[in-house]
Amino acid sequence: MTFATGLLIKLLLPHVLTAIVARNIAKYAMGSDHEQQEQTINRRGVIMLGGAFVGFGVLAARLFYLQIQQVEYYRTEAERNRTNLEILLPKRGAILDERGRKIADSIIEYDLYLLEKYSKLTAKQLTEVLSYLRLGQPSNSALLDLILTNNRRPLLLMRNISAEQLMRLEFHRAELPDFAIRKQVRRHYFMGSALSPITGYVGRASESDRGDRSYALMEEYRLGKAGIERQYEDYLHGDTGTAAIKVDVYGERLQELDRTESRAGANLQLHVNTDLQEYTMQLLADHRSGAVVVLDALNGGVKALASYPFYDANEFKTKLLPERWHSLTNDPSKPMVNKTLAGVYSPGSTFKPIVALAALRAGIDPSKQHYCNGFMSLGNARFHCWKKQGHGYTNLQQAIIQSCDVWFYQTARQLGIAKIAKMARELGLGALSGIDLENEKDGLIPDAEWKRKTLNAPFYPGEIVLYGSGQGFSLSTPLRLARAYASFINGGYLLTPQLAHRVQQSNHAFKDLSSPTPHKIAVPEAHLHIVREALINAVNTPRGTAWRSRLNKDLGFAMAGKTGTTQVRRISRAERVQGIRKDDIAWHLRDHALFVGFAPIAKPRYVVVALVEHGISGARSAAPIARDVFTKMGQLGMINPKDSASVGA
Repeated sequence: MTFATGLLIKLLLPHVLTAIVARNIAKYAMGSDHEQQEQTINRRGVIMLGGAFVGFGVLAARLFYLQIQQVEYYRTEAERNRTNLEILLPKRGAILDERGRKIADSIIEYDLYLLEKYSKLTAKQLTEVLSYLRLGQPSNSALLDLILTNNRRPLLLMRNISAEQLMRLEFHRAELPDFAIRKQVRRHYFMGSALSPITGYVGRASESDRGDRSYALMEEYRLGKAGIERQYEDYLHGDTGTAAIKVDVYGERLQELDRTESRAGANLQLHVNTDLQEYTMQLLADHRSGAVVVLDALNGGVKALASYPFYDANEFKTKLLPERWHSLTNDPSKPMVNKTLAGVYSPGSTFKPIVALAALRAGIDPSKQHYCNGFMSLGNARFHCWKKQGHGYTNLQQAIIQSCDVWFYQTARQLGIAKIAKMARELGLGALSGIDLENEKDGLIPDAEWKRKTLNAPFYPGEIVLYGSGQGFSLSTPLRLARAYASFINGGYLLTPQLAHRVQQSNHAFKDLSSPTPHKIAVPEAHLHIVREALINAVNTPRGTAWRSRLNKDLGFAMAGKTGTTQVRRISRAERVQGIRKDDIAWHLRDHALFVGFAPIAKPRYVVVALVEHGISGARSAAPIARDVFTKMGQLGMINPKDSASVGA
């Protein structure tokens, strides 16, 4: 007899017996004179009994369905009720520099929690635990205020306690029953803000990040939210595992039944030199805001990508306070913006070598001279050269070396917008570089069509003149300038800048990451040679604009390059007459300073771009930074001193 049958009999039998007894009692009580009433009672009894049989028939059918037909389903569900399946999150892969040193990794940290409410603690207990932390009176008072004003428990008192604090707390654990130390696995960035423009950071997943990952919203789960962490999430993340845990009716763990281990994420090695990156950030710290790019012109590897100021990525591994987020996003220096690839600026005089290449392509004789007396008149307007007294007669090379604005004003009028824009776009200034980081911004290389579509106007002669000196509507990023100048020294190849070099596989062997094939620019080597010579002399001859920033001869190699000053606003005629110095005006109204250079000059390989926002002039603020960066590269052995410092390429 099945359980269902037995249950049916137990439920049905009392009702049947009750109906029979009721019928007999009614019969004897009413006698023969009440036969009609008896018949009525009998009919009602039959109806009731029939209804009971129908109801219990439905019940029996349901019991049969549940106990016979669905027995396997409910057996599985019962097993699930006593077995919990836990997700095992993988260890995130490390990020390494070019020498294998760790930039970021997942490490164990310890947090201190308060379990009981203040009312259950003694003042002595609170005082003792705070004394073990040895934070000093101001910090102790702040923690005490937190305990007294926050009723949530457990209450986080302190994240990432030090090894010394952990040892003291563990030693006194018996005296501190109302406190707990919890182990956490967190991402750690070993150089904080110095590498943050590259690494980015990890954070909690949002609903939009979830996708098909059911575990994404787990409290301890983190994924890449910016930088390399985001770009290479698929490599760094790894694969989750599972653990089947037997639990009792209260959910307490009894036994681990099965386990599939998680697989750690792959380690990612970058082209970046951390010593150089840290040094460039220190150089920029002497200014309010700026950027430095160091690019290997032979393979596109990015050796440094510094943007200042910048956030500390370690701030994001736990919950960031709203007031801190507001501070970061509203800072006028824009620490959340990577200025190397998302800061757009007029290229200023660093654009002049590109105009020179356009002139050579158009057949303009490089020895052709224009006379500079300090300005060029065009109608009623005057376009001034940076040198008030002028440069006299200058040719193409001298115009680059001395950065003569008038020569480039005249040449731009002769070339026109279209030819200059075509050359600039071929050198990559009008398109994204393709670097393996998010949020790269578009620059702008305007032409007549753009002007008509955007402003419904033609290019006026005065705008063409300014175009020749890198002012006006033209916009670029430091990274794209580095890419363009790299093509000057690598034989005319336009590279795709890359931060990530290779990935470490499960067998610990490294596999190089593929990068796009370089694009060959249709510029004759003879033209590139003329421009390179001018850039070498711009630094290494007394009349060059960057002469004061030339490298020390003791290094054994020299650098070349071009200074640039980007106007933030036009200088009025009244200011020019009054002789107002740029140092005297408000910081945010001063010109930006640029320098783009390469080294060593005999065997060129590395390009450095230095930008100082509101740094007044390239020669004054940006060129010295590039000089110091190249000097550091020599000290680090990145540039071989045996490479001759002689002029020529």
